[in-house]
Amino acid sequence: MSIELRVFKADAGLKWFKAGWLIFKTQPFTFIFMHLFIGIIGLLSLFLPFLQIIAALATPFLTAGFYQAVITKQQGGKIMLADILKPFTNKGNRMGLLRLALYQM
Repeated sequence: MSIELRVFKADAGLKWFKAGWLIFKTQPFTFIFMHLFIGIIGLLSLFLPFLQIIAALATPFLTAGFYQAVITKQQGGKIMLADILKPFTNKGNRMGLLRLALYQM
């Protein structure tokens, strides 16, 4: 397996940021609440140490849910806050995300 290196122009980062901003502007409150939800999970684990393992295991699932919501929005779909929890129920993703969660611990 070889690594594929791609070269981008200097303004590519700015274009990506603008594209992300356009996606965010379509449903800003949903994206804000998704970020707040992930942040609250992280803060709860700081205040309640017994939740640290649960939060560490949940983080890859929540991140994947956020990513899937962005992809859905790019394809013209409507998203909800509950979409961030979809990876917990997708059978094809669970094992890979669980492995990722265990690796990050």
